[in-house]
Amino acid sequence: MNKKVFLKSFILIFTPFALLTAATLFIIYKADIRMEKLVTQTSQKHHIALEVQWITGKLESAITDIMYLANHQKLVELSNNPDESVLQTLQEDILLFARQKELYNQISFLDMQGGEVIRIDYSNNDAFVAAKEELQEKAHSDYFQDILKLARGDVYISRFDLNERKSAAKQPAIPVLRIGALVFDNSGNKVGVMIINFNAAKLMSNDINALSAAPGIFMLINADGCWLYSPDPGNEYCFKTPDKKARTFYDRYAGTRERILGADTGQFHTDDGVFTFATIYPSPENHYNYAALNKKVKLNIVSQGNQKFFWKLVSIVPSSALDTDINVITQRFTIVFLLLIMPLFFVALIFAKASSSRRHAEEALREGWKRYRHLVEFSPEATVVIKNGNFAYINNACLSLLGGTHFEQFIGRALSEYISVELRQSVELQLYQVQNGEVETSSFETRLVRGDGRLIDVEAATVPITHKGKASVQVVFRDVTEEKRVEESLRNIALGIIGTTSAQVFNSLAKYLAKALKADYVFIGKLLDMD
Repeated sequence: MNKKVFLKSFILIFTPFALLTAATLFIIYKADIRMEKLVTQTSQKHHIALEVQWITGKLESAITDIMYLANHQKLVELSNNPDESVLQTLQEDILLFARQKELYNQISFLDMQGGEVIRIDYSNNDAFVAAKEELQEKAHSDYFQDILKLARGDVYISRFDLNERKSAAKQPAIPVLRIGALVFDNSGNKVGVMIINFNAAKLMSNDINALSAAPGIFMLINADGCWLYSPDPGNEYCFKTPDKKARTFYDRYAGTRERILGADTGQFHTDDGVFTFATIYPSPENHYNYAALNKKVKLNIVSQGNQKFFWKLVSIVPSSALDTDINVITQRFTIVFLLLIMPLFFVALIFAKASSSRRHAEEALREGWKRYRHLVEFSPEATVVIKNGNFAYINNACLSLLGGTHFEQFIGRALSEYISVELRQSVELQLYQVQNGEVETSSFETRLVRGDGRLIDVEAATVPITHKGKASVQVVFRDVTEEKRVEESLRNIALGIIGTTSAQVFNSLAKYLAKALKADYVFIGKLLDMD
């Protein structure tokens, strides 16, 4: 076995399949990465949407609760009759209500002068009524003054604030949203203010932490980029800590401000990772409440300072997390490639060896074919190769026989064009049978039409061969025109001498010879007289 041929065969077999395998895996690899990114992006959009729905639902529930409390009949009774028993009954009702609301931090009822009449506090996951001596004055607080300006049916929502109790100075400040409404008596007079302190820390952390199984880091920021919720507590509430004013979300993630503030929802990619965001409007327009008065009531939601405000819920899938996912995919595809390429390597070796042996045999066959073709080309016998009825090869002798001047005028043309019309169908049938293996060989007589239009009689012998990998028929023609002519002459002579005298035979023979030799009859007679 020729090593050079073997190596060439191996490279020719292994390289294309290896490249094809690598290209196929690479395409699948890129598609897998795109799909991984798409899944991550879709997952983030889904979780953000769920979180927005959850927070919005809780805020709407708080709006329903404030309307329910503001329309409590006992509040009207207390304003008309500040009796201790009425106050105690009202406290018990509000306390029972408060214990069903784990996300609240405080519920309080203030009189028109801003003094707390009832306050429900929360501690250790339970609610209790604040002692009378702990009640505070809120007349000078901004939110109390804003609520006093409301009309019947208005609901007030504050911005985020930190609730710092004078009686619990050691307790960490709690981020709250204050939701308030005016209380009216039966005559439509203002008699007080009902306020719910929404524990924003629980609102954000409880549910956002529930998303910890989802990829990405979830944060809540206000319009200025201050963190309202962050996995890093040191970032939170920069709006209340001037020394942290520069530490906003937009400062930490440069180039994101315009994108996040420019749309309600969206998703984009930076060097830091994939950002997904959505907007939460704590003060939705045209809010409808059904539970407060058992009927449809159109509420006017008023935000602090009568200015609209919003929050941005943002998730970030860091580039490092994306790179980790890509590395896992890369490792997986590398292992798959090696598992595929190793068997391919050994298969290529086997095929290269077989190919090398086959090529050696083909070379020997090709050499034999060259010698055979050389013999055919210079053979005095007119030889052609017919494939599907058309000339595929013609030698010099046949070119001369058909009166041709160059080979190209025959190659690709039908042999039947050069067969006498009355014999074409018979010849085509015999060639078809030989080419398709219905008969092994065939011989027949036919009549060819030369290029000059002259008809010649030929004998043909056919055998099936393979020409350039295709089933074909080799046909050898022998010109028997002269033989036919002599045979016909002899037949005519024989017919002429039957029942004649010797003189008649002599005269007939002389006439025939004169005609055949195109000589003078008298000259032929004299030649015969010499004998």
